[in-house]
Amino acid sequence: MLSPPPRDDDGNAIPHDHAEILPGDTLIRRINPIHHVVPDDNRNCRRLSSKLMKPQGGGMSVDHERTILEEGKDPVAFVRTPVYVAAVQFQAQAARAASLRVGYDPIEGNPYHCEVWGAAPRADKFTGAQEKALLNACGWYIPIEGVEIR
Repeated sequence: MLSPPPRDDDGNAIPHDHAEILPGDTLIRRINPIHHVVPDDNRNCRRLSSKLMKPQGGGMSVDHERTILEEGKDPVAFVRTPVYVAAVQFQAQAARAASLRVGYDPIEGNPYHCEVWGAAPRADKFTGAQEKALLNACGWYIPIEGVEIR
């Protein structure tokens, strides 16, 4: 398990770049098809929405595959829920190469939860270029049949 993150007086993780999250570590971004899949009439297909790679409520939630595996759990089974039927993956180095921070932020029910934060002082904002870089760096972890990543 990763060492605890820095926390503010209210117990919230302070946006940080966690040194124990290694460059090659796989980060898993869960997909809710209602919010993250859109029709693309220009290409006559369904694809992932750019909304998938936007922070919400502070940062962008991801799961840290290595810690799930170290606990002896199946990451596919762990991230798949009735709401999140699919997922994409990217390496921590891809987020950092886009000038984003990757930090550990365990939450109730998910000790493998991490956040991807924007640069200080706007941890809750990614630029369009950062969102595109993440989308370009990701591949399917749990695919949705008939849906294109980009």
